[in-house]
Amino acid sequence: MSSSKLMNLSGLAGVVGGAIIIGISLITLIGHLTLSDPSRYIDVWGLPIYLLGFLLVLLTLIGIYSSQSSKLGNLGFYGFLIAFIGQILITGLIHYGYFAIIDKVSRPFAVMSLDHPSLYKESVIVIALLTIVGYILFGVAILRSRMFPRAGAVLLIIGAVLLFSFPFVFGIAFIILGNSIQSPLFEAKTKPAV
Repeated sequence: MSSSKLMNLSGLAGVVGGAIIIGISLITLIGHLTLSDPSRYIDVWGLPIYLLGFLLVLLTLIGIYSSQSSKLGNLGFYGFLIAFIGQILITGLIHYGYFAIIDKVSRPFAVMSLDHPSLYKESVIVIALLTIVGYILFGVAILRSRMFPRAGAVLLIIGAVLLFSFPFVFGIAFIILGNSIQSPLFEAKTKPAV
């Protein structure tokens, strides 16, 4: 498969992943505001779809970095590496959360049988901070490279800060960045001059 085809698929993954994150976030927000037991109705089917969105965003993150690694510099490398590791750990937390919710829903009057390790909350905080810092660094590197839309880079930085409270901005950033990778103008920018 050619590299331009891989870039197009990576861009498509960003658009679809961003749309999934926005859609599920909105449905979850509305569900938690309106339903008496949102875990039973929203979280049971919403978390696996949310997980898919974050996995697609992970593919786009790889595509963005691999397409412009030389222009993103050291800041881009470290930002990519930290964001990538943090994103993988977040998908693990979402996966864990899904089974905790399934356990709670299947036995609604019992306490969840999945025991949290003693440092669970602390590790969640560290993972969240790691991911936020990684995406901020990566967003700054994208902004400095001037190879991607400015709006996408700025929204990635803002979305990183709001990732765990309002993930809509994060989803919008990846739609913009994913769409820019698919653009013929991006391909023209990245081709070496002959």
